[in-house]
Amino acid sequence: MTACSIVIPVHNRAGLTRECLDMLLGQDLPAATEIVVVDDASSDDTSQVLASYGSRVRVAALAENRGFASACNEGVARSEGRFVVLLNNDTRPTPGWLAALVAHAEAHPEAALVGAKLLWPAGTVQHAGVAIDGNKDVRHIYMGFPGDHPAVNKTRPFQVVTAACVLIRREVFEELGGFDPAFTNGYEDVDFCLRAREAGHQVHYCPRSLVYHLESASRGYETEIDLANRHLYRSRWADRIRQDDIDYYAQDGLIRLDYNWLSVAVTVSPLLGYAKAAIEDNAVERALAWRSRQCWDVMRENARLAVGADAAVLWGQVATAPPQPPPGPAAVTAATTVESVGAEEFEKLAGDYDLWPSGEPYDWGGASRGASPHDNLDFHVDLGCGNLKKGRIGVDVSPAPGVNLVCDLEHLRTFAVAGPGEDARPESADSPPIQEGRLPFADSSIRSIIAHHCLEHLGDGFVALIDECWRVLQPGRYFRIIVPVFPSWSAVVDPDHRRFFIADERNSTFDYFCGSADHLWTEQFAVPYATARFEKVDQIVTPRSESPGDWWTARDAREMRVTLKAVK
Repeated sequence: MTACSIVIPVHNRAGLTRECLDMLLGQDLPAATEIVVVDDASSDDTSQVLASYGSRVRVAALAENRGFASACNEGVARSEGRFVVLLNNDTRPTPGWLAALVAHAEAHPEAALVGAKLLWPAGTVQHAGVAIDGNKDVRHIYMGFPGDHPAVNKTRPFQVVTAACVLIRREVFEELGGFDPAFTNGYEDVDFCLRAREAGHQVHYCPRSLVYHLESASRGYETEIDLANRHLYRSRWADRIRQDDIDYYAQDGLIRLDYNWLSVAVTVSPLLGYAKAAIEDNAVERALAWRSRQCWDVMRENARLAVGADAAVLWGQVATAPPQPPPGPAAVTAATTVESVGAEEFEKLAGDYDLWPSGEPYDWGGASRGASPHDNLDFHVDLGCGNLKKGRIGVDVSPAPGVNLVCDLEHLRTFAVAGPGEDARPESADSPPIQEGRLPFADSSIRSIIAHHCLEHLGDGFVALIDECWRVLQPGRYFRIIVPVFPSWSAVVDPDHRRFFIADERNSTFDYFCGSADHLWTEQFAVPYATARFEKVDQIVTPRSESPGDWWTARDAREMRVTLKAVK
């Protein structure tokens, strides 16, 4: 009787599949182990690669692409083992990995699923169990930690483990009806683990089973399908599961509470994160967190690009064993650079907010700071005029430090873009635009926008830019506008720039975009919108400057600060 069936669902990426199978067939696997590969209607040379292995690999070829859940279900149905081990094709199991999973399952009959420890090729953690956070979202606990850290080398139960490499008892898989095809290439394993636990079974993590994994090698960044999977998961489970991440952090000594009579002191390991505090108190911790995220993204992108070129690039020569986990974080030997990206790629990057995590709240200073709850919003995009902060997408008409997007906002012409942490530079001073007519951001991809002393510089392009800001903002998110006003004039006019603003504590030029234009008199706003694109959340006009002899005082200048919320 077959004791164990390794089931590998694949769709294209024939080079990865060959690498994985060569590694498995070159190992001393437990007796009575079979390998079943499910070809989910690949369009590359996967079928020829699989045929080359002959009887050593059982192949289940699907006529049409049915997705990860159905492919796994089909593979299990065609296998014979008492234990079924699901394994991604972008993995390289180390010697003894399968024996460790089987030994754990034999020793712990209460465990219906046993997950392995997954490391990236550099030796850092990709999977050491899956925890549930305070938002009831799933997260790979200790991702990015050194592979030999004590916290990732404990055998213990979790609510969820990943199906990238997991042993499942056949009777439990069949009892629960396998993976649910309602999920599309994501969250199937989460849903299955939670169903198994609900049925009275346990889910274990076994760090003695070590597998190297290139997570997302066959997929790109988060898509609408990923969001739909997450929505389905939350609709089923968010009210039925418990948060457990803090429990693990406390058990592993990464969060410590020291109790005094009237207070509690909290200590957080810098490997885990940093405590939110006054900016001056934790600048170093925030900088380290930002750099860690940058390194993670570079590692993931390098893996994705390498897979597209040649699977062997990921691991070295086929006969070369994966490196053992390093004793600690690898030393940085050279600065990492980010290549400039095109407008199309930048549009994709802009939808991933975590690429630009905020380093600090926006602090406008002055006597009115705090007068509006939106004075210190955490802004995602910063339009113009040099108020560029690390951790935001900087947009300006001229190249400068912190400018990721060189764009003529008057005519919506983009000349250069660069990834996070890099300064955008056009090819030359007279380079043609690389995109015209719109901002290079996807629809509803931006969390929030700040335009600080920017809109007054625009002429005829003013309305078009506001329309673009509305297009790219997520529904219900904020557009914060700060413009200079000169109340001593009968009409509020900025004499040194081009834009006219009507500003008092009740009305403003920007009400035009909120469906109320009765009080507006300027020619450009003669025809109000048929429907409101924004809702005005608040508006203030700052007090006159107290500084004698400065530019603002000499002109009786003040600022109008308006917060608009996108209505979609």
